[in-house]
Amino acid sequence: MSQHDQIADFVDTLTRYDGIPPFSDAKLPLDPASKRVVVIAEKDGVVAIAASASHVQSDGSVHRELETATRPVMRFAAFEGAVIDAAMPLLDGADPYSIWSSRSSLDAALGDRGFVKSRTVEFLVVDLPLVDAAATSADHPIRTFVPGDTDGLIRVNRSAFDGHREAAALDMEAFDRYQREPWFDAEGVFIADNDGVAGFCWTKVHPNGDGEIFRIAVDPIHQGTGMGISLLSAGFSYLASRSDVRRGVLWVDTANTTAARLYRSLGMTRERANTEFVPG
Repeated sequence: MSQHDQIADFVDTLTRYDGIPPFSDAKLPLDPASKRVVVIAEKDGVVAIAASASHVQSDGSVHRELETATRPVMRFAAFEGAVIDAAMPLLDGADPYSIWSSRSSLDAALGDRGFVKSRTVEFLVVDLPLVDAAATSADHPIRTFVPGDTDGLIRVNRSAFDGHREAAALDMEAFDRYQREPWFDAEGVFIADNDGVAGFCWTKVHPNGDGEIFRIAVDPIHQGTGMGISLLSAGFSYLASRSDVRRGVLWVDTANTTAARLYRSLGMTRERANTEFVPG
């Protein structure tokens, strides 16, 4: 088995155990040849610990991010700290950088090393179909994605997520890469059309039965008009119509209080969180 296959098996194993992939989309695919991922420990060809880094470029600057993954029996603070030390070379020794954590053992290890919390994103869940889905729909024309929408989608994404380095980094190359993923489904991408793309809701179906609002954005000039609610309703309605989806999920930055309040008004509740740490 190649190291690429070993890493893929490691990721699949942890995904089944935790119910969520150990690395974010920005860190995938985990190809050792990319020099963005390192296997820190393995035994008999089985990966036990891995780390992955991504370089997010926005506003003319490059920010480096690191994530680590360990098998459950190794999740204690002292060991997590050793993993961080071994993974630091992936960051190329440059600033600025941050480390993401979704494990209390890693939180403790980072705190011991002087890191401080910078940002938290919450994973919200809700049973589908939404009980009050009809009430979320406003009067905005919504249709499904066609190839000619790509430029407009990227433009709206950049405007809506200005200042949010991960989301704003979506470009044509990244979008093309997503389109080649087996989970991509153009029927699950919805467009709010107002003489061009004014907003979009992009869904993703996971093997475990979760239907995710992968990304939703509205052009700032149309925010506050109810367009976001219409797009959200379209996305969740589509996911509810699929036989392979049992619940709706999404990630939200806790600093985005408006969005968080909207999602909770639909009955969404927090299941887990992912926290960004920066050097103190």
